[in-house]
Amino acid sequence: MPASRPLSKIAQVQDWMNPTGGVGPDYYRPLTPLDTGVTNELSFPAPVRPPNNQGVRLPEQPAINYFPTATSTYAGMTFNPNNITLVYTGYYVPASSGTYEFCSADADNVVNFYFGQAAFPCGDASVTSTPAGIDPTIYQAFGFTPATVCVSRDLVAGLPYPMRIVYGNYGLPAGSTVTIAPPGEAGSSTWAGQLYEGTCTTVTPPTRFKQL
Repeated sequence: MPASRPLSKIAQVQDWMNPTGGVGPDYYRPLTPLDTGVTNELSFPAPVRPPNNQGVRLPEQPAINYFPTATSTYAGMTFNPNNITLVYTGYYVPASSGTYEFCSADADNVVNFYFGQAAFPCGDASVTSTPAGIDPTIYQAFGFTPATVCVSRDLVAGLPYPMRIVYGNYGLPAGSTVTIAPPGEAGSSTWAGQLYEGTCTTVTPPTRFKQL
């Protein structure tokens, strides 16, 4: 496996929810990202609400608590966490072969997790090559699914597996927890040395790539 920066790429785009309700996980495809960043962390930590700023109830969404002055800094990006979509694209390279468990927990508001062939074609993580309208490997949403949703996959050590996470939030609080648990180990969100950017040219798709 050639050396590369152990980072996954994040593109941040706007408006996960519109004034009349939610939008699907493919809505960002024709848009231009507002910013991009890199991180080894698969979870988005809950933003701290401004201490002297009361939330605003928006007429079009009276159940939503909106904090106009809130800001978050994550993966080198600074943005308003009230209304965001974070799109993670990259490869996960397991250190050992076996059954891995992938989980999404406590998403506020929603996580769509795509793995293997569902994420993007190995070797091309561009939006134009990303499959549209495909069912996520994991769907976990506040108030609509169990608080934790998990799936298991059998992985081969050293192979790069495409991974895409579409996280969306409207109003505060916010946050998501996505973990990977190797065989016999506890789950973790941080994978320095095993995450590679979706644009990484040194992750050569092997002919033995396992499509899931």
